[in-house]
This record gives sequence, C-alpha cells and structure tokens, in this order.
Amino acid sequence: MSGVLNFVTSTPAVLAQTVVKRVVDTSRGVVGVCGAAALVTLWQTFFWLETVPPVTKIAYGALTALCAAQPTTGLLVVAGLAPLGGPIGGLLGAVPGRGAETIVLAFLVGWASHILVRRRRFWDSTDGLQSAAVLLGWVVVASLVVAELVAQARTGPPGDYFRRLLLSTTTTYLADLNPSLQHVYAAAHLLEGLVLLVAVILLSRQSRELPTRIAGMAVAAAAGAATLSCVRLAMGVLRAPDHAEFLKKALTSIRLSFHVSDLNAAGSHFAMISVIAFGFVLAGRRARSVWLAASGLLLAGLWLTGSRSALAALVIAGL
Repeated sequence: MSGVLNFVTSTPAVLAQTVVKRVVDTSRGVVGVCGAAALVTLWQTFFWLETVPPVTKIAYGALTALCAAQPTTGLLVVAGLAPLGGPIGGLLGAVPGRGAETIVLAFLVGWASHILVRRRRFWDSTDGLQSAAVLLGWVVVASLVVAELVAQARTGPPGDYFRRLLLSTTTTYLADLNPSLQHVYAAAHLLEGLVLLVAVILLSRQSRELPTRIAGMAVAAAAGAATLSCVRLAMGVLRAPDHAEFLKKALTSIRLSFHVSDLNAAGSHFAMISVIAFGFVLAGRRARSVWLAASGLLLAGLWLTGSRSALAALVIAGL
C-alpha cells in the first residue's frame, strides 16, 4: 500500500521534471539550429563576392567541408590562418579587414554542420563557462534588436529599413563595410567569438592534446606575421639609398605591422603570443630551438610595432 502511495505522490514530480527536461532540450536544439542558420547566412555571402575567383570559392568550400568532417583538424588549420586573415584576404580579393572573420565562419559553419549531422548538443548546460557564454550571447542578441529598432526609428519606414537590412546580411555582409550594418558587425563578431569558445571547449574534451596544438599553431601564425613585418622592413632597407641610415631610423622611429593595421593591436598580439612561445621554451618541449627562433621573431615583430603599452605588458607578464 505504501509503495502505491509513493508512486502516486512521486509521479507528478517525475512527470514535471521530464517535461521540463524535454522543453529545455527542445529549446536548446531550436536555438542551436537558428544559430547555425544565422552562421550559414553570413558564410554564404562569401560566394557573392565578384572580386574573388571561382577557384578560391571552391577552396573556401573545401575548408568548410574539412571542418565539418574533421572539426579538430579544421580548427587547427583555422588557428593558423585566421591571424593572417588580413594579408590572405587581400591576396584573395576579399574586403580588407574581413579575412579573419571569413576564415572563422568557415570553421563555425563546418562545426555546426558536424553537430547537426551527429545529432549532438551545441553546448553543455552543466558547464559554467559554456552557460555563461550562452547567457552573454542572449544579451548581445537583445542589444542588437534594441539597437536596430532605434536605428530604424531614426531612418524611415520599418518595411524599407528591414528589407535593406535583410538584403545586406544575406548578400553583401562580407562584400563591403556598410555603415548601416555597424551594429550587426559588432554583434556578429561577439557572437562568433562566443560560439568559437564553446566549440573549442567541446572539442578539447575529445582530445586532451588539442589546447597545446592550438597554442602551437597560434605561435606559428604569429611568427609568420612577424616574419612578414621583417620582410617589409628589409624591402624598405634595400630600396633606400643609404641602407644603414634607413635601418637605424626604422628601428628607432618607424612603426610597421604587416598583418594588422592597428599597430597597438598588432603589438598586443605579438606580446600575448610571445608568452606562449616562452612557455614552450621553458617547458622543454620538442624542437626547443624552433620555439626559441619563434620567440625571437615575435619580439622583433613587437619591436617594429613600436607599441609601448604592449612592451610594458610583456615585461610585467615576465616579472
């Protein structure tokens, strides 16, 4: 008799928990699908670029396919290419300043496709960091909605405004820097970064070596960027009538960076990655001489930016 009573009294609670769990799982799936659709919308605008040759578009699709089939490998490739997105985008005919985002979108779309095909969850709600990222994402979305409503109220009829907004985000998002999309750009960058964070956390659970490998690719990419800055300096020295005088002036007063136009941002990038490179050297990892060489290149790249704040930050981190 007591067993029957316990069953009857516990059934509503169990039923309620089951319903809540299903609602949460369904909501998570709907949000994931909507987020994936938004990423695909931005990603496909690359194929609308008239300045990009067909072979490049095929290569871009292949990169996305790689990220879908092997997300871990795709993430490493993107980690190596994204910091050089500016020069790569310029070579491919893309809009300056959008190369890194274009490369990251390829990974995000590929990873989201992988999750959907495997019917896995887009994030783990039991992980505090992932839950915080999702919550911040909702804040960004809400802020974007408010900002667009305010912008629409200042410009004209809602129908015309949102029609232009939809056309721009579905066809020309990666094609130009439209001032009317400044809120969309800012929100998209934040949301893409949050999705990338969640993807890295989930993939790192599958491979314990992945964080170290990503750090190594980050060092390689930054060292490559520093090498390009040194090459630009060398080309200037070779063109100068007085090589020694120009080199002296360049090392003391000229500021340059090849991969990022913002010199302070470039300096911060080199300083941050230098700490990782030093860590590899101190850890005595394999190919220590390679990490030492990469550290030297990063310090050279940092010096050429002339960013005092980045230099100070690196010194403080060393202390």
